[in-house]
Amino acid sequence: MANPKRRRPPLIKALPWFLPALAAVACAGLTASPLALIPLLLANALAMGAVCHAIGFDPEQSYLRTTLRRGSAHVVMFTAYTFVVFVLVAYPVLKLTQEPSLGWALLLAATLVVALAALWRVWPAFGLLFLWDDAYPEDSNSGSWIFTAVARSISFGRHLSAEDRFFSHFVPAALGLLILAFCAVALAGLYGVFPSEMRIAALGIYGVVLLPACGMVIANRTLRALLCDRRGHIRTARAEPRREPVVEAPVTPAPIPVLSSEESQPGVRERALLAAAREGDIARAVALVEAGADPNTGAEPGDRDQRPVLTLAALSPDMRLLRALIARGAQVDRPQNGDRPDRGHA
Repeated sequence: MANPKRRRPPLIKALPWFLPALAAVACAGLTASPLALIPLLLANALAMGAVCHAIGFDPEQSYLRTTLRRGSAHVVMFTAYTFVVFVLVAYPVLKLTQEPSLGWALLLAATLVVALAALWRVWPAFGLLFLWDDAYPEDSNSGSWIFTAVARSISFGRHLSAEDRFFSHFVPAALGLLILAFCAVALAGLYGVFPSEMRIAALGIYGVVLLPACGMVIANRTLRALLCDRRGHIRTARAEPRREPVVEAPVTPAPIPVLSSEESQPGVRERALLAAAREGDIARAVALVEAGADPNTGAEPGDRDQRPVLTLAALSPDMRLLRALIARGAQVDRPQNGDRPDRGHA
């Protein structure tokens, strides 16, 4: 019997996950002081968690666990970037509100460009905190697990941003982060830029439009960078033997193992297929598919990793499992855990 699948929830069911972020923005509207910046920073983490959970790419089992675990690390990192933005734009904004002139406007634009450039090598880290499970250590009881997750995400983010993806990935994601950070500083009432009535309206736009829209852009560009990096490794692995002066013997794929009678039983083989796909044991996973395992096998509701076997196969550099699943009738056009697996190879 096939395991139940987690699908992208309907829009009406995904909306409640954004309510905590809206509540945090509403709390910021109660006071026009530096204290209002605290709920606005929390709202960014809550909105990013809601976005990733709504599109089905959240590795955690629940939105609450996402908020407590991944949201905590995001608050630390986004707070640091917001501080950088504040330091850069504080003086130009203050002078612009006191003495409006073209010179101060140009200086503000220049500082915003510097704030945008500061994200050049680290922009994927903000999305990786929610989308990359390897960012977090196995022992979450360690006191430094938040900073470990931030350090790992920054390190891997520098690797992803090393590729030439300026206009397609960096610009949209970095602009989203800059908009969220700059608006949070401006809406906190630090400069008195907005009158009270206009500030409340601006907070509403920030919570209803900017938070989910920018969060979606950041998550989407980070996911695409991950998929492009995986395909790049495949192309590099294929091209490297051609550059070698010495012809090397081709690497023989691992032989398909012989399954035991117990592993070939219905129900058992589906669980074994999902476990093999998660562990990267492609040869055993192919053997289980050929033994009759359901190619549309999904995760159990209580599993930590909710991705179905088709998604895991699409993300693997070894295409044998994906070809075997398709040959056995896998429904590649059906939404799998919030997205179509074939989109990663489009």
